[in-house]
Amino acid sequence: MLRLLAFALALLALGACATGEDADGADNGQADEGGGIAPLTGLPVDDASVLERPPLAVKIDNLAAARPQSGVEHADIVVVEPVEGATRLIATFHSRDPGEVGPVRSGRLLDADLLPPLEPVFAMSGAHGPVEEELRAALPVVISEGQSEGWRRSDERAAPHDLYVEAASLWAASVGLPAASTAWDFAEAPDGGTAIDSAEIAYPQAGSSGWVWSADAGRWLRLQDGGEHTAMSGDRLGGETVVVLEVAVTGNERLPIDLVSGGSATVLRDGRAFEASWQKASRDSQLEVLTAEGAPFPHAVGQSWLELMPTSGGLSLEPAADEGGVGPDGTDG
Repeated sequence: MLRLLAFALALLALGACATGEDADGADNGQADEGGGIAPLTGLPVDDASVLERPPLAVKIDNLAAARPQSGVEHADIVVVEPVEGATRLIATFHSRDPGEVGPVRSGRLLDADLLPPLEPVFAMSGAHGPVEEELRAALPVVISEGQSEGWRRSDERAAPHDLYVEAASLWAASVGLPAASTAWDFAEAPDGGTAIDSAEIAYPQAGSSGWVWSADAGRWLRLQDGGEHTAMSGDRLGGETVVVLEVAVTGNERLPIDLVSGGSATVLRDGRAFEASWQKASRDSQLEVLTAEGAPFPHAVGQSWLELMPTSGGLSLEPAADEGGVGPDGTDG
């Protein structure tokens, strides 16, 4: 299915690995004796039956009033998507049941260009009439607030940052859909790349994302607007692979960036930044990330994040202390 979009699990404590649960009780889908390999993370699961369910993509608020969010730490894949003056997240769950997810926000036309190859259940608060029609035409199942069990409004958050949904209820309302398939190859990184300590992504009029390499954790730890990005559980958000796509700005308010095209990309994995490119021929085709030689770029096993950075934004890379400089455009300084 989706070759690029595959996004993954945080490192688990030894006790959680033994029990198959995180400290907060969420099923982490991982145990000493695996029941299969999750196609969107490359990690083992202890219950092979979870591999039979479809991917579940949920549109999640990312404004300051919505943070910390619930459930994102359990996603296989997370996309950071620019909207009007902000960013939102699309968290895709498959190998782990995150429990309650949110705050849930509205769908956008861009989602109809991004999600079809994955064939997910898509959950959103709602959408403008014509946009909702396109989303329902493009995706197998779209569930808005109140269209399944498990939705609630929290008394602890002000509207519209107060909508939550139980993932299990969404899966229960979507029986019979195809299971997720392998998203991309999980393999060693290609030769090359530049060792970096951190990266910062500027979104025009929408704040910034940041990534800091943790050698101890073996993954990238996420920053939002300069501060640590944590989940409601207290877990630090992060991933093993981060793909930054440079996407053209259209000037169209309904579809502000062009995702059915191609451009430059930067892949962060294993403490290094790699120059790459991306392409997507049509709404229904796979979004592919390619090495400088044109081969599919392999992901590290674990959670993956995809940042859709407008070309009017910018990516800055901070070189590792023991390596040469890296300029704002990713070239050696």
